[in-house]
Amino acid sequence: MLLKAFTVSQIEGSTNARLGMLFNANPGASFPSLLFVKAFEVAVSSYSHKAKVLDFLDQLCAFYEQEYVHASSVVAESNEAFIDKVCDLADANALSSKMLRI
Repeated sequence: MLLKAFTVSQIEGSTNARLGMLFNANPGASFPSLLFVKAFEVAVSSYSHKAKVLDFLDQLCAFYEQEYVHASSVVAESNEAFIDKVCDLADANALSSKMLRI
């Protein structure tokens, strides 16, 4: 996943890097895919100044990739469970989960 590779390179690299992103999701995308894009968008736009935002984004990408991209049989969690997991990751990285409760 290209986003994960980017977050890892930013974690390991520059301390002053800035990033501009355009978020666009396929209208036919699954609900978890739309939630992933929204969570990423909120984190980048609202928490870019926080120290552990890159760690959160890396963990979010890993979670989404493991559960929804590489799963052999797509047994999607409920939408609420997805949101709960995203909020747990935010809390674990000292980010407010309030804005991520979509």
